Amino acid sequence: MALFFYRQFPLLVFMGIWALCIGLYSLGLFNIRPVSMQTWILLYSGIAAVAGGYILMSVYLIDSRLDLFKKAEVNTPALVLNEKRLANLVLFLFFMSCTGAVICLTQIAGMVGGVEKYVSSPLEVRNTITGIQQNPLVAPPLAYRLGNYMMSVGFVGSILGGILITGTTWKKYMGLLPLVAALIPAILYFSRYVFVNSITFWWLAFLFTSFFYRRERTKKLLIRLFVTSVAVLAFTLSFSYFIFSARNAMWGDFQDAFFETLYVYFAGNIAAFDVFLFEDTALYYGQQTFRTIITWLARLNIWNPGSVHSVHQPFVVISSTQAINTYTFVQTFYGDFGITGTLFLSGLWGAGTRYAVYKYMQKFSFIRLGFVLVMSFSLIMSFYGFYLSNLTTIVFWLVVLYLSDYISGKDVLYSIQ
Repeated sequence: MALFFYRQFPLLVFMGIWALCIGLYSLGLFNIRPVSMQTWILLYSGIAAVAGGYILMSVYLIDSRLDLFKKAEVNTPALVLNEKRLANLVLFLFFMSCTGAVICLTQIAGMVGGVEKYVSSPLEVRNTITGIQQNPLVAPPLAYRLGNYMMSVGFVGSILGGILITGTTWKKYMGLLPLVAALIPAILYFSRYVFVNSITFWWLAFLFTSFFYRRERTKKLLIRLFVTSVAVLAFTLSFSYFIFSARNAMWGDFQDAFFETLYVYFAGNIAAFDVFLFEDTALYYGQQTFRTIITWLARLNIWNPGSVHSVHQPFVVISSTQAINTYTFVQTFYGDFGITGTLFLSGLWGAGTRYAVYKYMQKFSFIRLGFVLVMSFSLIMSFYGFYLSNLTTIVFWLVVLYLSDYISGKDVLYSIQ
């Protein structure tokens, strides 16, 4: 049962998140616009293609005698962490991330007119940061970029922290430091997105690392993970409420608005995709799916700069009170390549995720775990958009993970017995 859970977890969570989104939309709350039959067909086709690709890859692995029930993926090796050295690495990444946050703070404060203005005008701060991201061909100040990359290291720290928290000594609690580091940019940017990403990577690292322990210890870790999940969910909702209230402090009563925004966050993307279908017909031919690659090619004058897409999509109205700029993963594929591309890329995405899980279960390493986490997280965020469009950032994380493993040397941070 445990082997089935680990093998199928990305698919199960993918189907679960979509059941939640479709279920919430079906409740018909807050007068979200009705969705056309064409939208539902495309949406269900994309979901089915991802699930089909995942299942077909599982069937292929079984036929190739690489199934979880074969020796290659049986949960027999035991992971042994060098908690002292791993904790030191997590601490180093924590300080690097915090230093990057301070650098970004000074840069943004200068843009909005000083620290006092920064604190008193959270919405202006948020708009300033969004403006920086809006035109990817115009590079922000060098100091800001350096600080941003240093903060991005915090995501790697979240992965290593999730590994460390599975330890047995008191040093395992050092694995919580990356979550503190994730809070800093989230508060500085008045955005829950950074924190939610970090805590989800931390949670997934905890989950998949537990596979490489002896069976009894794995069961105990999964129980601890369940308890932790309840606490994490409660804290995430509380933190989201704090960020929402900070960004909308001028509203007298924003409690109802918070719950409406939370509902729209999950259910409104379907309606936004429907708006896209009836307002935009020209194909982008990869400009969304491979957005960061095209951005770099344009910076090198190899690609037409006019075809570069912004990080943020334009807002579309989905109800009398709400506008949203996230359209689900199907919009990315369909907007680029039409229905054929949607089916093909969705199936490839699902199959690639299953293969990443298989390779990880063969042998533990930071880089293999990193691939599994990125692919799993992209499926979780599929209701929001196509996460793998942020390719350059993902490659940066994987490179840092690989270097952490490679530079440390064999059996320095962990060993398999």
